[in-house]
Amino acid sequence: MSAPPGNYDENGEYDSEYDDYDSEYDSEEDYDDDEDGGAPQPEAVILPSGPQAALLATFIQQMPPDHADMEPEHDDPNDATNAGANRRAITKSPPELWMEYMEDVRNGRLKALKITDEGLEWFLDPDSTLPPIEGVPRDATALITQIGQAIEGSPGLTQVIWGRRVWQLASPAQQLAILNALGTRHSSTLTYWKMGTEENGLPLGSPAMTEALLQLWTNGNLQWKLTEIELRGLVFASQQQVDGLANVIRSQLSRTIKQLNILGFFLHPKMLMIDAGSQGAVFDCLIHSITNSCQDLDELRLCRCVTPDSINTAPLIRPEALQDMMKAKPKWWRLGLDGLGLDNRHLQVLSTALKSSPSCKMGDLLSLKENPQLTDYATLINISTCKARMGYIQLDDPSWVATSDLIRSLNNLHRRLDYVVPETGGYPSKSKWIDWLSKISTIPWADDTKMINYLWHTLLEKPEYIQPSKPEQMVEG
Repeated sequence: MSAPPGNYDENGEYDSEYDDYDSEYDSEEDYDDDEDGGAPQPEAVILPSGPQAALLATFIQQMPPDHADMEPEHDDPNDATNAGANRRAITKSPPELWMEYMEDVRNGRLKALKITDEGLEWFLDPDSTLPPIEGVPRDATALITQIGQAIEGSPGLTQVIWGRRVWQLASPAQQLAILNALGTRHSSTLTYWKMGTEENGLPLGSPAMTEALLQLWTNGNLQWKLTEIELRGLVFASQQQVDGLANVIRSQLSRTIKQLNILGFFLHPKMLMIDAGSQGAVFDCLIHSITNSCQDLDELRLCRCVTPDSINTAPLIRPEALQDMMKAKPKWWRLGLDGLGLDNRHLQVLSTALKSSPSCKMGDLLSLKENPQLTDYATLINISTCKARMGYIQLDDPSWVATSDLIRSLNNLHRRLDYVVPETGGYPSKSKWIDWLSKISTIPWADDTKMINYLWHTLLEKPEYIQPSKPEQMVEG
């Protein structure tokens, strides 16, 4: 099965019609195609100081994207960059806003602490023309100290979001002081922990940072209640550190963790060449901890930062470990296993799990990118496209991605599964195929490109049902 025509942008990348699809919709009856764009959008805040104010506004956003329900207890200027607040003028300078932000964290008015790379870039800008303000630090040491004081003073943070640069500026002693303050003061209230930059290929810090995090989270005197962890650019220097992360999940977070995302991580080169053998692969220990302990985990993304000289690696998870995990927990919201050296044996495990269990699915995402030894996609795609409410599949082969995305749209928006045999995805009869073809050819709100793709795919599913037309015979005389 090849990719459908159309739906490619000018760079040749597949343009998914399904990226913004809300998984709550399962038919066109449930799909709200409001021409007015849905609910009216609030207007943006007016900032008087131009780009510097915008940078600070980005710096002091209190809430991550997935926590919009946690409203701050007072007006804040963070919405100036995303048109998310009522229109109002801000007359205070950015340094004054920073002072108020630190004070609000310290006195408990704000429960979320967010320190972004953009904010630090502005705040420590040596060319800044802003006049100095008493009590506002403009050097790295004083800035880190003030952040630490805010953490120490806060009665209970619920979320911490760190960029990468703050940990580069902090000395090892300052890093430990900040981490220890977070543990001592906030382990019982923190539910969301994010560290690192969205830009791939940048390490969060040295292996010492990884070790400090593991020691913090395994401290037996602290009771952690983290439900979501996202670490970007973590550096593992040894198998012992990977085992330490598995121990954290098993001993401290098994009852609370729901989302675990270790993205763009780095491994010591020697770890990429480890033969699984009898000792298991590098991440088998973590997979076993998840299999045996984390029943509420519904999002796991374990994605290595792949470089051209490290794309080919021994499997970092054995097929047997993946099989055990899929048996213990067949249903996921997101499952990402990018750059882990997976091969066709792992594809077979996933295909078997999807086929054998009606509940087995990844409701939003299954990502298997940067695994060059994965080649036999056909079975996985065929099985996954027979699943209702199956999520988006990311692979290195864009043709398979395009095909699976198109069928996902047909299944979830237009009830294609009502017309096929669930076990095989085939049509039980020609009349059923014609019924389905008739339905998709009359969808009122599908544009021409979508309609052509839908019809093209359906026609090629059953070419034997297409009767060639007879040529007209010429009548002499």
